[in-house]
Amino acid sequence: MTLGWLRPTRRPDPGEDDPPWIFPGESAAARAFSRAGIRPGDRVGLGLVNDAVAAAALAGLPRLGATMVLFNHRLAHAELRDQVLRAHLDWLLAAPDHPAAALTDEEISPPGLELPDPREPRSVLSPPTGPRRLTLAPAPAYDDAPVRSSSLADPALVLFTSGTSGRPKAARLPMLAVNRAAQAAVTHLGLTPEDGWCCPLPLDHIGGAATVLRAAWSGCGLWITSRFEAAEINHLLDAEPITGISVVPTMLARLIDDRAGRPWPRRLRCLLTGGGPLDADLARRSADLGLAPSQTYGLTEACSQVATLLPSEYTAHPTSAGRPLPGVRLRIRNGDLPVANGTIGQIEIAGPTLFAGYESDGELGEITGAWFATGDLGSLNDDGFVTIACRRDDLILSGGENIYPAEVEAVLVRHPAIAAAAVVGLADPAWGQSVAAVLVAKTVIPDDAELATWMQANLSGYKRPRRWLWVEALPTGPGGKLARAGLADRFAVPTRPPLAGWDPAEIKR
Repeated sequence: MTLGWLRPTRRPDPGEDDPPWIFPGESAAARAFSRAGIRPGDRVGLGLVNDAVAAAALAGLPRLGATMVLFNHRLAHAELRDQVLRAHLDWLLAAPDHPAAALTDEEISPPGLELPDPREPRSVLSPPTGPRRLTLAPAPAYDDAPVRSSSLADPALVLFTSGTSGRPKAARLPMLAVNRAAQAAVTHLGLTPEDGWCCPLPLDHIGGAATVLRAAWSGCGLWITSRFEAAEINHLLDAEPITGISVVPTMLARLIDDRAGRPWPRRLRCLLTGGGPLDADLARRSADLGLAPSQTYGLTEACSQVATLLPSEYTAHPTSAGRPLPGVRLRIRNGDLPVANGTIGQIEIAGPTLFAGYESDGELGEITGAWFATGDLGSLNDDGFVTIACRRDDLILSGGENIYPAEVEAVLVRHPAIAAAAVVGLADPAWGQSVAAVLVAKTVIPDDAELATWMQANLSGYKRPRRWLWVEALPTGPGGKLARAGLADRFAVPTRPPLAGWDPAEIKR
């Protein structure tokens, strides 16, 4: 694991919408991009890896008035090529070890255009039919004089949504919204220049990019890790003046396991946990080490955080994702009608952190209104704390009953042999849908009969998985979020005899 350490300094004479803090190398990067030819309004694709160069690019490009399009380093070659073509780029900037650097000129050229004769000499930096290329590398340290932000364009950040239930969409986030989201998070979390934040999340995902921008608005120090290694991250937490860290639930579980009962450092005050549901047992295990996690609810279309639970609020609201950030409005609806507090409905959000809409071929196609229907289900209590139930597409309807996968998963992982669980609905001719579970074992896989008996004792009949299978690991998307798409397909054919007393179609392993 390699480590990038950044300590921002005060920006001289910032503009009204400029972050008040500047990273080392940020101005040098902006100047280098300008000399290369990047101009206001250009669309610049970024293939980032987690290092200080990537952070400088994220902070420096908006000052030139450029729109940044981020590409996930975990994409398959064909997926990456598809997104680059859909983005209609003017430039493609990639770190040497990002898969975007391996795309050929022909692959990123728009279809239907005549390609040049390969025998003719040409510069690899300027393919005539596609985006021009640059390699992301450290800019000269001596060339870090301040660069004022461009006022000639409305730069934006474009990210492809995780696509856990369909083809990813390109969400356009105006930089004004991104900045307002960073400011709201800084206020809500109480970040100051005295803080230090650790970011093992990928910078090509909204969670990682937002962490960089929060540092630019708060002045806090930033540790960027090239990958997640629980033992090394724990050593960093114990040895360095880190007060906060951004993780997904899987990362948090691995950190806790590695600590083996060792308390969290006393200086650590925030375990910001998002990207998926946080089960109660994991939150309790963290609290037992001296610090409860700050569960956050967020999405790309809201420039990261929507609501976040503070550590001081955990005891009174252990299952909540907290209250909305300053300026963010959240409501629960059933169709066009509001629902009573405590009732689960569709989550809608509004406010200055909302995205502009979804792009189609580089242009805004689906434009959001004042309120955005997130596709998530949840409830609000009388104090304004939101609790997330599940994605609307993940809701299981069985015999007229609503079943929330996260609720069943939280029970399943309490079994001493189950390390992780993902619950999906399967088509059922009698009940509409039945519950199935994809499971990861801690060590030894338990006997089917024992597991079935345990489920009967711990889950209501309609919530009980009727079929399950064991896998080495659950599939994840960008930022470590569970990717449910395709999980139900794994139950297409039973693979072992059923247990006595169970329907022959109900058991799979």
